[in-house]
Amino acid sequence: MHVKILKGLGALVLLGAAVVGLPLLFIGIGANPLPGLAQLPDVIGRPDYGGQFFLTTIFPLIGWIAWAWFTISVLIEIPAALTGVKAPKIPAFGAGQGMASILVAAVLAMGAGTPALASTADNGESTSISQTNTVADADAADAAAKPTKAQDKTQAYTVKSGDSLWSIAEQFLGDGEKYHQIAELNYGNVQDDGQALTKDHFLATGWTLQVPVTSQAASSTTYTVQTGDSLSGIAQEKLGDEADYTRILEANPSITTPDLIHPGDSITIPGHAAAQDAKQAPQKEASRPSAQTKPTAEKSAPKKAAPKPETTKKEQPAADEKGMSPGQAALTPAPQEAPKEAAAPEQVDDAADSVDETGELSLLQTAGGIGALLAAGLIGLLGRRRFNQRRRRKAGEEVPTAQGEPAAMEQKLREVQDPLTATQIDTALRYVASWAQEAEVGLPEMFCARATDQTLVLYLAASADLPEPFNAVDDEQTVWEVDPGDIPDLEVSPAAPYPALVTLGQDGHGAHLLADLEYIGALGVVDATGNSSEILNALAVELGMSPWSEELQVSLVGVAAGLPEAIGGGRIRHFEDIDALLVRLRGKARETRRVLDEVEAESLHELRTRTGVEPVQPEIVILGERPTAEQIDMLTELIEELPRVGVAAVTADHSLSDWTLNVDVENQGNLEPLGAPLKPQRVTKTEHQAIVDLLATASEAPATVTAKDEITLETIDASGALSVVSEPDLSDAGQSAGQAVAEDDAWAVSEEALDEEPAAAQDAEETEHEPAQSASEPTEVLQTAAESEPDQEPAIKATEPTEEEQAPATTTDAEEETSSDPQETEQPASAWDVPVAGGEVEEPGEELPVAGEVGQLLEGAEVDAQRDAPIIRVLGTVDTLGARGVMPTTPAGDVSAVKIARRTAVGAFLALHPGATLEEFHQAFWPNADPKSAKSETSRNRLSSDVRQFFGQDEEGDFYYPHTTNGVYRMDPRVQTDWDIFMQLVGNSVSTCSTERLVGALRLVRGAPFDGVSAKNYLWNEMMRSRMIDAICDTAHELVRRSTNAGNPGLARLGARVGRMVDPANEQMWRNGLLAEHSAKNRVGVEEIAKRLHDYLDSFGEDYEPEEETQDLLKQLRKRHGYQVAG
Repeated sequence: MHVKILKGLGALVLLGAAVVGLPLLFIGIGANPLPGLAQLPDVIGRPDYGGQFFLTTIFPLIGWIAWAWFTISVLIEIPAALTGVKAPKIPAFGAGQGMASILVAAVLAMGAGTPALASTADNGESTSISQTNTVADADAADAAAKPTKAQDKTQAYTVKSGDSLWSIAEQFLGDGEKYHQIAELNYGNVQDDGQALTKDHFLATGWTLQVPVTSQAASSTTYTVQTGDSLSGIAQEKLGDEADYTRILEANPSITTPDLIHPGDSITIPGHAAAQDAKQAPQKEASRPSAQTKPTAEKSAPKKAAPKPETTKKEQPAADEKGMSPGQAALTPAPQEAPKEAAAPEQVDDAADSVDETGELSLLQTAGGIGALLAAGLIGLLGRRRFNQRRRRKAGEEVPTAQGEPAAMEQKLREVQDPLTATQIDTALRYVASWAQEAEVGLPEMFCARATDQTLVLYLAASADLPEPFNAVDDEQTVWEVDPGDIPDLEVSPAAPYPALVTLGQDGHGAHLLADLEYIGALGVVDATGNSSEILNALAVELGMSPWSEELQVSLVGVAAGLPEAIGGGRIRHFEDIDALLVRLRGKARETRRVLDEVEAESLHELRTRTGVEPVQPEIVILGERPTAEQIDMLTELIEELPRVGVAAVTADHSLSDWTLNVDVENQGNLEPLGAPLKPQRVTKTEHQAIVDLLATASEAPATVTAKDEITLETIDASGALSVVSEPDLSDAGQSAGQAVAEDDAWAVSEEALDEEPAAAQDAEETEHEPAQSASEPTEVLQTAAESEPDQEPAIKATEPTEEEQAPATTTDAEEETSSDPQETEQPASAWDVPVAGGEVEEPGEELPVAGEVGQLLEGAEVDAQRDAPIIRVLGTVDTLGARGVMPTTPAGDVSAVKIARRTAVGAFLALHPGATLEEFHQAFWPNADPKSAKSETSRNRLSSDVRQFFGQDEEGDFYYPHTTNGVYRMDPRVQTDWDIFMQLVGNSVSTCSTERLVGALRLVRGAPFDGVSAKNYLWNEMMRSRMIDAICDTAHELVRRSTNAGNPGLARLGARVGRMVDPANEQMWRNGLLAEHSAKNRVGVEEIAKRLHDYLDSFGEDYEPEEETQDLLKQLRKRHGYQVAG
């Protein structure tokens, strides 16, 4: 630090001497090069004896010209040094500009990191809001920049296009945050173009930088990629461990996909010491140090839109066209790239996407620009609507499914959705609100948030002391980060504290950048591509379905047509013109002021922390058309009014405040006044229409395809039952069906939620009464496929393992039998393994032999069967029986369940879609990529090769997955799925199918189709899964109908159980269960199923009640037969 000050002082003295001192000296000695008019004839006409003319005229003239030449150079370089914009090179001034830039940079370096921007607080008093560059503390930066003994040596590095100090530090020092060390070595070093590195960290292509030589760099080598190489193989050869391929990735930022390296590429191999250090320092992200999620500078809030700041824009320190402006460090963890005329600016693109174990990219956006959080919201809304569709469906009806462009849109959304991060953000924000309520402190004002799947960073407008597990990133306590997984569960969930928080886009480091529109007040979207409406569409759609925007009103003018009707619920409204909207806003402002006055609250934030007070909804206005000057004045008055009345506006192509999202022609965005780079989130016109159509389809009622008879209480009462079941003691069986389906995916049903009889109930009934008709009686046809001998061939699971599956089992049989928690009870392999609650019932009225065609078909799906080809089971958890190829492994050499799941998913797709075209295959697994690109072809070929190796070859050497030569993809016809066998048994009509075949088909069902699979592997299966569920439920319903009519409650119960297991949302399956138990005169069974139905619906919220037909049935059971069931 002292050296830098001394250098700066010396440079200041030299500048002062040259620019001010020289002219004073010339004037003092009378060195005026221009003679007066009276002396001019003598000067011209007489000889220059003794050189007097030269000394008194020519020499001073040369001095004055040199002074002007240097002074002009200084004047050119000062603005460039302040703004970071490269100064224009003027002919004949190159050397002067070079010297001037060095001296100016040295002077400015003395005060680097200390400028403060004056702003105006809400109370009108002037406060200092620090908006520094990337160096938070100059002394600390100096200390960090000093090379250690291991860094005494340096080496030269030539800057390439796209380089930044951060990326160079990653490559040579192993950590981007060490860029200060490289910067300190190069400040003021004049480059060939006359420029030098300054505090703006501008880099130009071709510059030569001195880079510290660490132990890592000293031992690093380069390697030329050969044909057949892989990163894990190179790591094994060069570093001795396949797992160290991540170190090679970090040393080579240009590699964005591990599996896409090309022969001839030159890559850096880090030293062994660096690899060992990396193993001891866990990283949150393979391609970036975890510290990237922590901003490294002082961070404070930029100006609000209200009140209007007295500070003008020109008072703010300027920024270069693409570089860093003050405050940007608050949202970006690394120095910014150079302006366009030198090194390319930071491009926020797919390079930020992460790579999973299979080598596939985890995308942050769809091809059109929809982000992961918005996609998760859309998929969640679709799940809730489809849940309601399935509730209403009856046997013989078909649930509408998306086709064409809407179906393709859903696949794209499913590929990028990130429901976990969305849920974690919501939980963390509500935790802050809960803390504020309990501590009776004001809710902190927040202007931005930055979120990854592992870290959430909040940027506050003022200092606050947030509770653990939040950690302060800066000394001012305005920036706080937390691992959302560390947030404790909330006993009571408060209202969302920041309902106007919305995604603006994704940055270059794999993070979502969100802004609180309520705090900002006004945001302008200025898009050089001319498509600002796409960005407005995205804001409208996300605000309309965000989980933390429940207490929000969104008003639209000239944007997102049809969205209010598609989303429903009243959160979004459309106005024909701005004047009509302004009338409503003025009324809302009056009401908000009244509420604030009556409860003596200073702001809506404070109001949200008050218990017993109804919160006021903020209103976000999104204008797709330009307002008039008068309308702008009215909007500005509402936005800037104090206290804030909760009105914020987003406008296109202009801004009502300093907050602006600027987007260039290359779709690179910058959020001002922060200067934060991002790739903006968009919803194109085509995508918007596809989303509207998709939501509309999910709202349609099921359509009748083949009418089926409803099973009625009157029919059963008229026929009577063949046996009466006495009431067993179920005092220890007080379980509920609260293990509900997650609302964001109505299909993902856990077996815990479907187990109809708790273990304790089973024991009580089997102890007090004779066993009921079980799954294994009276014939072997009802035996479950899961019952097998110890030497059976194991199934290869294609469902990614959970922590519970990976952990060793420690629960004893006795504990399982008495457990009252369904999650602690070992679940059956299928519905057929669950003993039937109740007492003795009569045997089925017909023999169901194992032999014959049914037995042969079922045998192929048995675990221990001898088969000539693999079989893929999808009716339950997905697995492969009989794969004969090579098991994929992790870099550490362990069998990879994740890779097996991916390969099995491809096999399932091809087996269920024989003859798929290249486009269909590509759409199924990479819907957001161009199928014609070289990268896509590489991905398809690599995955196909992996699948081929996994399934293997038969005894004759033929591949079960043949090579594709004509653009058509198919498995060997011998490779079947259990769904194929199901359909062979049932045929085209369950009504004409024999009971033997119905039972045989249901025996194949081990759970809901595709249960527990990774959504990324099954982007293609929504329509097929719906069809499977329909068919299984129709088959189960037909078995219940026949069995109740024939007086066989044992098979009726089994059919009802399979139906509820596969589709618990379908209330007809619950009604079938009630009627099946009633046909057996099992009072306890009827009442228990009714209770479980209510518990199941309650788990979704208070708004869910049984459907009208279900309520009618419960009412009849209660009135006619005295069952204790709620209506």
